[in-house]
Amino acid sequence: MEKESNFKKEKIEGEIYLPPIFFKAPTDELSDIGRKLDKGAVYLKKVNGTLLNIKTGQDENISHVQGLKTGQDESISHLQGLKTGQDENISHLQGLKTGQDESISHLQELKTGQDESISHLQELKTGQEKANSKFDTMISLLEKISNK
Repeated sequence: MEKESNFKKEKIEGEIYLPPIFFKAPTDELSDIGRKLDKGAVYLKKVNGTLLNIKTGQDENISHVQGLKTGQDESISHLQGLKTGQDENISHLQGLKTGQDESISHLQELKTGQDESISHLQELKTGQEKANSKFDTMISLLEKISNK
């Protein structure tokens, strides 16, 4: 007497790899099929255990990757802090450059003023030399008059 199965038969499209433990030969007896199904159940438990181990490994990998991401986030935060510091330094240096440019401009104005002062002093020297020459001429004339 055949036992009625609660399993629904469905055709699977495509090729699926099944270990030989699941193959059914046309000569298999019901008792032999039961033995193969028992072996298959044991095999599936092993596969399930392996899959659980793989999942555990993947969970650990995910945990490690999350740790790496946390480290990267901290590095990014640190680098952003460094960038902010660099931006502040650049701003400060630009302020110093502006101050230096203003100092250079003032020094150029001072040099221009000094050049003008030197030019005036040279004119005064030339005028003084002319006055000295006239004064020498007057002294010479007075000496001639007094010697007569």
